[in-house]
Amino acid sequence: MRTRYPSIKAEVLNLEDLYPLLPKFNVVIHFGVLYHLADPLRHFDNFLSVQDFDHLFLETEVSNYSDPNFVLKIKEEGYDQALNGIGGRPTSTGIERILSKHNLEFRRIDSTSLNSPPHSYDWNESETLETYRIGMRRFWHITKISGKIGS
Repeated sequence: MRTRYPSIKAEVLNLEDLYPLLPKFNVVIHFGVLYHLADPLRHFDNFLSVQDFDHLFLETEVSNYSDPNFVLKIKEEGYDQALNGIGGRPTSTGIERILSKHNLEFRRIDSTSLNSPPHSYDWNESETLETYRIGMRRFWHITKISGKIGS
């Protein structure tokens, strides 16, 4: 990206560490990263504590469970996986609890139009013992309370 678009500011970070203070971004695209972290809820809470933005688009794999503190640990190996070998699948309620804590407005989009096998976004959450299936994902559009979602 830096080679093709040198005028665009880009940052490379180890998200297992504390999130650094960066300048405000108009749009933050946070896709397919959160669940590769060992402690995704800690990262997300820290990220929201320090990062200013107008719009945040969050996409992540989640667990099918309602406990907001639950994070399923998955051993990950190989290319495009967790740097430390362990990824964490938070729950939708855990992510939304952190968004509410930071007084953010959010809209979860569970549209069939987002589905691209094996990834699906329109599945129904339940209290079954199924807490992990590859492709159980969620997508959110997040703004400050004063912002308007969908405009």
